[in-house]
Amino acid sequence: MSGSRLSICHFLAQLCKGSKGFSSLTEQGIDPNHNAYEGNKQLGKTKRGDGYISRGRGFIPITGRYNYDKTGEDLYKDLIHHPEILASDILLALDSAGLFWTQHGLNRLADKDDIVAMTHRINGGEHGLPDRRLF
Repeated sequence: MSGSRLSICHFLAQLCKGSKGFSSLTEQGIDPNHNAYEGNKQLGKTKRGDGYISRGRGFIPITGRYNYDKTGEDLYKDLIHHPEILASDILLALDSAGLFWTQHGLNRLADKDDIVAMTHRINGGEHGLPDRRLF
């Protein structure tokens, strides 16, 4: 992180939204048998059950087998076989969020106060944008 006040505010706002007000580090409402993630090859979900197993976890939720594998490599953790640790280890969840933030150039967008572009980069759309602005 750049350390600017604006960047820190945006970082915390995105973490707050991604964790439902810092109350949960696991994506809720995902049906183990029927969900939009199942079979999504773009997310690296190639095995039956991957959609549920690699649902969003962390402060900036990591989603998908590919992203779990890449993040695990970067943080020296086996997230493929132990995806639950992104939700049970708060320091790992913070490290994961910081890694995502840095790797995706979010400081630059935060310093420009471009919350729309940040939100797109984090979740591919404008999901929760009003909450992100509020936070």
